[in-house]
Amino acid sequence: MKRLLSFALILCIMTVFLCGCSPLGIGSGELMKPPKTSGDEQQITALIEKNAGTGYTLKYPENGGNRSSIIIRDLDFDGESEAVAFYQVTVNKDATTYMLVMHEGSQGWEIAGSYKTLNTNIDRVDFSDITGNGKLEIICGFKTFNSNVNQLVIFSYEDGNASQMDVSHTYTSFVLNDFNGDQKNDILALSIYADKNSEASLLSYDESRQKMQISSSVKLDQNVTGFENIASGMLNSDTVGAAVDGIVSNDKLCTQIIYFDSRSNSLVNALYSDSGPAPNPTIRDGKTYCMDIDDDNIIEIPVLSKMPYTGGENAEFVVTSAVWNEFDTASATLAENCYMMVLYNFGFYFQLSKEALEKTTARIDAEDSSVTVYEWSDGNIQNPLLTIKIFNTEDLTKTGKPQGYTLIREEGAKSYYYKIHDVQGSFSFSDEDIQQSFRLFSDYYEK
Repeated sequence: MKRLLSFALILCIMTVFLCGCSPLGIGSGELMKPPKTSGDEQQITALIEKNAGTGYTLKYPENGGNRSSIIIRDLDFDGESEAVAFYQVTVNKDATTYMLVMHEGSQGWEIAGSYKTLNTNIDRVDFSDITGNGKLEIICGFKTFNSNVNQLVIFSYEDGNASQMDVSHTYTSFVLNDFNGDQKNDILALSIYADKNSEASLLSYDESRQKMQISSSVKLDQNVTGFENIASGMLNSDTVGAAVDGIVSNDKLCTQIIYFDSRSNSLVNALYSDSGPAPNPTIRDGKTYCMDIDDDNIIEIPVLSKMPYTGGENAEFVVTSAVWNEFDTASATLAENCYMMVLYNFGFYFQLSKEALEKTTARIDAEDSSVTVYEWSDGNIQNPLLTIKIFNTEDLTKTGKPQGYTLIREEGAKSYYYKIHDVQGSFSFSDEDIQQSFRLFSDYYEK
């Protein structure tokens, strides 16, 4: 799993995954004119025009990784491309959305299958082998009048024919993975309901019935009103699952860890119980999302807190620390794995050792665009140890390198510099520490 989708950055762009603005700055749900195309897309456009007539507009999926109106894939891995396209006919203000599945035949591009719906907007399109036949199914979600309810539609493709699979399910969001270990991908559908318990359902393909069936369901936290991010992958060395970052009251986030337990043959929603008041340890104010933070192919779950400060200080300027945890399914607990300072205002992380987290604190100077790390001892701030400051790169071309500072990184219009303070204390940073510990949010969210 590669990281979805910003802290300060992800606040604006997220939901690349997850979260959804058009990368072109255009609302992706808007109707668009057919693009000028060449090659295969030109032939595909001609085929759409043949079926729709000239008065049509292409439609774009609003979320997910496939946001084109014409999506080309080799669904059956035979070396020949297939394509999926969405459009609306504009004559007589027809609100119907049409979907065409096309393939390259002996005479050029041909229709393999079609679908129409009165739902006017497309949530997302994914491709995955959910039947285990070695071919990719087309998994589509269509928006409804309720923002928490999307309609799931699935097509299978074989030998030039696309046929709609038997599935009747709605969702708020979903992820694909082999959650139950049967060597084919499942759909983990997350649904928020206003009038009944919200739930996560595992949809798996039943070969004998040749349809998608709910194999297990589990309740979701009723306080969650939406999903900001879903990281799907390895929760530990032997468990596939999903870390679901949901929005709770006052725009806080909390994480629900959902996986399939082979012993009970059912879904589990860890860190949540509807029968008791036990608080979820992941409830947090910061927009910090679950992800593989250290490239070990295991999802880490953040637990946030303010670094130490005295009662008379303004907590707004106290830096937030993140303890990243792996989930231990055997004990159903979080196991600490990695420690960082999170600088939302400045868009970067700074990794710390556990010793550094225990012996330091840090303060933000918004006017100076800097953060200073201090020694923390006996309940008080002691010596300054390290300052990281952001400069405008263009300004530096005129003024030159700031005296006493060393460059960490240039990125676009910003240059990040640091200064190690010359003090004697119980803890100190080295130049190597700083270069290895500094990471921009975009290092994780733009991969």
